[in-house]
Amino acid sequence: MKKLLILILFFALAYTQSYSQWVNMNLGNGFDILDFSFPNAQTGYISGYGGLLKKTTNGGTNWTNMSFTTTQFNINAVHFLNSNTGLIFSDSDTLYRTTNGTQNWSDKIFIGFHVFDVQFFDSLNGYTSGSNRFAKTTNGGLNWTVNTIQSIGQIFFLNPNTGWTINYVGSGSSSILKTTDAGASWQSQYTAVNFKNHYDIFFTDENTGYASGYRHNIIKTTNGGIDWVTQMEQSSAGGLYSLYFINPNTGWAVGDYYAATNTSTYYTTNGGTNWVNTNGILTGGRLNRVKINNSPVGYVAGQSQSFYKTINAGGLTSINTIESPLKYSLSQNYPNPFNPVTNINFSLPKQEMVSLKIYDVLGREVRTLVNEVKSAGHFSVDFNASEFSSGVYFYRLESEGFSNIKRMLLIK
Repeated sequence: MKKLLILILFFALAYTQSYSQWVNMNLGNGFDILDFSFPNAQTGYISGYGGLLKKTTNGGTNWTNMSFTTTQFNINAVHFLNSNTGLIFSDSDTLYRTTNGTQNWSDKIFIGFHVFDVQFFDSLNGYTSGSNRFAKTTNGGLNWTVNTIQSIGQIFFLNPNTGWTINYVGSGSSSILKTTDAGASWQSQYTAVNFKNHYDIFFTDENTGYASGYRHNIIKTTNGGIDWVTQMEQSSAGGLYSLYFINPNTGWAVGDYYAATNTSTYYTTNGGTNWVNTNGILTGGRLNRVKINNSPVGYVAGQSQSFYKTINAGGLTSINTIESPLKYSLSQNYPNPFNPVTNINFSLPKQEMVSLKIYDVLGREVRTLVNEVKSAGHFSVDFNASEFSSGVYFYRLESEGFSNIKRMLLIK
């Protein structure tokens, strides 16, 4: 058996100004960025107002303009399943699909509503929401089943069945809705009043979740959304429009600039007990999205094409100290035993097709976590086993030049 290179993600409890956090990618002035998608650490896409669409193949250093300059529609959401296959969602009730990295858009699909958010679990199964509608696909976005729900757009699914969305009630109020049947039905869980409208929602497991909104308000639940407590509020501030957590303790929130704290961003390293304001991202405007979905490589985007990149989760992890050159490796999942979410890290020394699959004790494949071409680099994947029973499972990483399998234990 080949010797494994163990990835260690060490999350700091103190913020260090001397440590590199966020780097301005200097896209220049232009239409606001509303969303972005990085299927790997090098290939990414941004979308936004005025048909904005740009692509990078070197981690954001350079960009190719692919905008729809002759149209007036906005591209509210973008999601790429891999480097070549992806979808963009416009506010003209239409989505576009490419299978060759935007050389052309092979499919133009009328979905019937303004999509504001999108989430996929694999190459086939995904969800969208917006304008009081929710839609589901089981064939990679070619066809959609649309349901009517009271939603302003942002969704978060923890697994294919369980998810949450935000509903604007009116008169300065919003509510949080939950589904346990893949969006077929929704139940109201919580209503915010006094103009504490919430805009985004994120869960780290089936019990622990966060929502952010107006007045830089952040709330947290530890029982699946039944009860919520306020963690932070700035009475004169604008909104926090995006949340992203990389583990149960460490997360970011971004939104409108607030002069009193000189920031548009906050982070926590203790599950939201403390939210620390930081001016590491220098902007006087609005930030719309934060994602660290190639952990610890992540991005923040917003007004006037402001775009920032981190290679160390905003300075909260020492991942950049990992030795090089890259080697093949598959790390032991952490935590192990786990319930119900665990993290699996692996490394590739070159670009190639790779699969990461989960098997039960009888050797039956139960989940595919990765099945696509990946560039050279370090990767981190979460496995949510909330729908599985307790027991021993195995995960196998396989590529053109490497194969390894490890054992893990789910205890509920």
